[in-house]
Amino acid sequence: MTHQATPRRARRIGAIIGAAVTASLVVAGLAVCAQGAQGAGAAASAVGVPDLGCSDPQAIVKTFESGSSWAFCAVSESQRGTVLKNVWFKAAQDAAFIKVLDELALGQLNVPYDHGGEVWNDVTTYGFGKLFLQSLSAQDCPATRQTVKDGSLYTIPVEQTWEADDETWTAAGSRTIPGICVTDVSSPLGARSHEQTWGDWSDNALYSEPTQGLQVYSVSKVDWYEYVQKFTLSDNGSIEVSLGATGDISPNDFVSAAGDRYEAPECDDTEVYDLPDTDASEDLACTSPDAMGSGAAAGWPLGTGASDFAANHWHNAIWKVDFGIDGSTSGQVATRYTSQFVGDNTLVPGEYGEPNVESKVMELAGTPITTEASFGGGSHAPDAATTYYTVSNPDSLNADGHARGYDFVFGNIQTYDANPVTSPLITFSQANPCEVYASYNVATGDCAASAGKSLVDYVSDAQPLTDPVAWVNVGFHHVVRDEDQSPMPTHWQAFTLYPRDFTATAPVHPDNRACVNGDVGATMHAVCVTPQATSKPRLSQAGSTITASPGTWAPEIMTSTIDDADSLVDADPDTEGDQPFVPEQVSAYRFTYQWLVNGKPHGEPTEENTLKVTKALAGAKVSVTVTAQPDTAPGQQLPGGSIGTATSTPIRAK
Repeated sequence: MTHQATPRRARRIGAIIGAAVTASLVVAGLAVCAQGAQGAGAAASAVGVPDLGCSDPQAIVKTFESGSSWAFCAVSESQRGTVLKNVWFKAAQDAAFIKVLDELALGQLNVPYDHGGEVWNDVTTYGFGKLFLQSLSAQDCPATRQTVKDGSLYTIPVEQTWEADDETWTAAGSRTIPGICVTDVSSPLGARSHEQTWGDWSDNALYSEPTQGLQVYSVSKVDWYEYVQKFTLSDNGSIEVSLGATGDISPNDFVSAAGDRYEAPECDDTEVYDLPDTDASEDLACTSPDAMGSGAAAGWPLGTGASDFAANHWHNAIWKVDFGIDGSTSGQVATRYTSQFVGDNTLVPGEYGEPNVESKVMELAGTPITTEASFGGGSHAPDAATTYYTVSNPDSLNADGHARGYDFVFGNIQTYDANPVTSPLITFSQANPCEVYASYNVATGDCAASAGKSLVDYVSDAQPLTDPVAWVNVGFHHVVRDEDQSPMPTHWQAFTLYPRDFTATAPVHPDNRACVNGDVGATMHAVCVTPQATSKPRLSQAGSTITASPGTWAPEIMTSTIDDADSLVDADPDTEGDQPFVPEQVSAYRFTYQWLVNGKPHGEPTEENTLKVTKALAGAKVSVTVTAQPDTAPGQQLPGGSIGTATSTPIRAK
């Protein structure tokens, strides 16, 4: 048996309660439902929920106030912790759910220390499940208060089992705890827009939509750190993937200014730790104090003066993103886009922007990633600030005929270039069920050949890329601060999967913007709802002429008529006699009139609101049907704009 030394980071686990603790699923409200094993088919047929491949309480279906919906499985695994599987999205305007991901999971957490004495791989060596997964308290997740709340609050009970380990852990145990929290979140200013026309600065009707989301998170305690795995699925179709680190600074990782460790390592030059369920092993350096970097250079002083230095270190979280856009297992395309400067352009004075200022011309070019490869950071192809990555399915088109896909949006990510696994920003590999972890892969049985391998090995043979799996490296260099002392404020490292052309229009919008798609000209109004007459058209007769008033219509839409565009641009309030141009406000509805004589159409619809009474019409009952439709400019109707009609009370023609 390979010797397992007690880790120098003193991962001491307290006594585990022997009695099993059972936590039942608590659901508040109807916004989120669990698709149970019984009756799931009926629920699916009623609301169009796809078969998620899991049962109550792991199956989650969430519909937001905006009409957008998510459906997915949230499960807890012994090593990777909380994992999302079979993730589907449905925008309000979509007829059905469309699949986004096969799986989303933490593939590794690599933690090297700046003093060169320690490197940990917390996912494979220890794990985020089993006894490391924490029971969520009422402070952690409101659902554990067992009270009914507005919105969506509940916990998913997780069954845990672990084997005895005389060297490092405790006796074998098992328990059931409230391990995964599911809760609503909301933030203002998800989208904001006025009714407006170019050149109009008045405060017209405002549409301001919050972003609503569903958060799924769990907490795992690995030594002194307590890690939060958090997924935020928003009604706009985005998925934010976050790892939070809190807990305490390890007291075993303080060094003196000279670099001496306060807890001398009791080991040879190399310690070997068994990985669970595999013959692969993980070499962890055990460096003598003489070889360590000095505390002043590799740490930060905490406490009085500058004698105790907390070691700086890295949290390199590598996430596995297994795409399955619209159910595809082949034919998905990963693309690397970069905008580059290709020329100069001098602005013409008096037109757009600052006059006589040189502007650069940029062009966007995309390069398909046809084989497995790594990008960004270290020795890999460097990324410009304008580089981004997309995975799309060319066989799945939105209503505009554009391929559905997802972008990777990176925040302030730092890459640890000393390790080939944590050097690249992103790696694309061909989907392989045996490749589960970013490094020190845990694999047995038919997958035994993949045991101990890393993403470097996965892409070394450069297989054709048709079913891409992205390995996203979200690194964070933790330079410890005084403020990080107990309890350590949570620091977050994250990236976002953001939809690109997954829907033809914004997945969250008010009804009166539903038809805005493409170039609509110089106005933006509430033109997508059917106009309603708040007062009917009226007729009056003077002499031999009947005149129609169109009535009043809602929503009220005003636009600006710009008769002097040059004055609008060139006006200089400081110049005597030259005042800024103020556009005239006019109604943005265009009306047509269909005259009716004794209830039957008389002539063709016209924009004229008068009717001449002839001898043939004298004594007839005359009415008019007014059609109202929004204008974006004189004579121009917004594509998709709805039309409203209203008919007047008839009068007797004289």
